[in-house]
Amino acid sequence: MPHPIAFAVPVLDGLSVLLILAAGLDAIRVVLSASHGSSIGWPATPATEIPARRCAAARLPSRAAACAFLLSSLLLAVGVLSVLPGIVPGAMCGSGVLQAMGAEGPRAFVLRALALTALFAWHLLDRLDRASPDGRLAQGSARALLLAVPLVVTASWSGGWALLALDGQAAKDCCSVVYDGARGLGPGEVAGASALLPAMLAGAAALIALGGAMAASPRLARRQGASTMLAILAAAWIPAAVVVLVGDLSPYHFGNPAHHCPWCLFAGRAHAVGYPLFFALAVVALDAGAALMASAVARRVPELAGPAISRVRAGALRTALAVLAFLAIAAAPALLYRMQNGAWMG
Repeated sequence: MPHPIAFAVPVLDGLSVLLILAAGLDAIRVVLSASHGSSIGWPATPATEIPARRCAAARLPSRAAACAFLLSSLLLAVGVLSVLPGIVPGAMCGSGVLQAMGAEGPRAFVLRALALTALFAWHLLDRLDRASPDGRLAQGSARALLLAVPLVVTASWSGGWALLALDGQAAKDCCSVVYDGARGLGPGEVAGASALLPAMLAGAAALIALGGAMAASPRLARRQGASTMLAILAAAWIPAAVVVLVGDLSPYHFGNPAHHCPWCLFAGRAHAVGYPLFFALAVVALDAGAALMASAVARRVPELAGPAISRVRAGALRTALAVLAFLAIAAAPALLYRMQNGAWMG
């Protein structure tokens, strides 16, 4: 029988599409109101007449669409990672469910990640625009919303096709594929994970130090270079953290030196530790990017420097805290194993 989550996701996606299309019509009118003398319309020039009522009208349906789409994305992720593996024959984790979906499954998740990133960028610009009495960021906010519209529509369509393509009859062999690929390997022997471990730790220390310093020092937070460095460090650290997690640290969560499956981190036998781990990585990516965007706003729109710098400091602080949380959750079983046994696993 179809699971209720297979009905909830398309319903929420359909609602989000209707709402964001309605908001997109108002956003188009805002963009068309840009003066001919401004090539990009952001920030708005004093001669540009911003239709404030159109901006306000687009704000409410856009927020509702973002909330509905975020909820549907979370339901789809939980369904693939934790619910559907118990329904699809042979699927022990999300890897088997994605196999059952074929090419539509990975495509749906990639498109949703892009759509959520665009909605996050719109939300950031919209919040800063509300701090401006003359709508200095109205054009930028509207453009970000128009960028999110096709991504939300495409991601919703792709998610529906992924659920329709789900093959619940043929048995899958997801875990055998993972074990065959990692046979004879111990911790740190997957994709050069051990070689990346020092770099990952050094990058984490740099992110924590820079994020903490930017949060504590408004002068440092005002520097465009600091926000740029934070974003570059985050972009380089996240892939290294994932490789080290899968190759070096995940076996300690499973108690098996040959088990290097990121999907099983979301399973109950691993205490669903994958959810907080990858949520922390998402916070690092989004808040480091938000700090860079807010720093650009502060530089280009001096009237919004105050709230923009406050957002830079908040993003830097959350980035540092998310890195700390990732390290604590990911490395705790390994450190406990070392203290109990006097040696590393394998």
